[in-house]
Amino acid sequence: KKNNVDDNEFLSFELIVTDGDSQLKRKFSPSFLKGANPGISLYEFTGDNMPEVFISAEADGFLLTSIASLNENIIKPVFQENHNQGVQLNLSFGENFSLNGSFANSTKLAINLEHIKPALISYGIYTEDGKYKEKDTPSITPYSSLIPMDLEGDGIYELCGTQTIKTKNSNLPLCNRIFQALLHFSLLHIF
Repeated sequence: KKNNVDDNEFLSFELIVTDGDSQLKRKFSPSFLKGANPGISLYEFTGDNMPEVFISAEADGFLLTSIASLNENIIKPVFQENHNQGVQLNLSFGENFSLNGSFANSTKLAINLEHIKPALISYGIYTEDGKYKEKDTPSITPYSSLIPMDLEGDGIYELCGTQTIKTKNSNLPLCNRIFQALLHFSLLHIF
């Protein structure tokens, strides 16, 4: 649904699935999904030999995605609004141009920021000798891309998403990381 036919932005999406035999109609309307360049595809994510519906749209520079399974007479959401935030990290700057992070499961992440040392100094985050000035804090963005990929070649797709780690105050990009989030959300692989 759009305000005007010529608009690039969509106000909402509604998927209507009709059973060819019974003519039973099922509707799926993820209320959070709105934006530009909508897409809809079918992929097997859960391993039940039934493809799931993958709906996406771009909003404010990020990708919003909703995935639903079509089992029997029910459309069941599998990937919803809260999943679009991506991987959550507790981040902090360390001494000597380093970035430290930890995931919810206590797995640690360490990134060397020497490659952007001049920018970190010019923004006043670090001194020339690598001392952190405590002027800024790092944060991680929601997914800017989320792509279904069959990484294992088994016909079951995984989601590979890109998130940017940046400074909160100066918006300086520190790095882009690709995170593979399996739909069971029990595993997380970092590339």
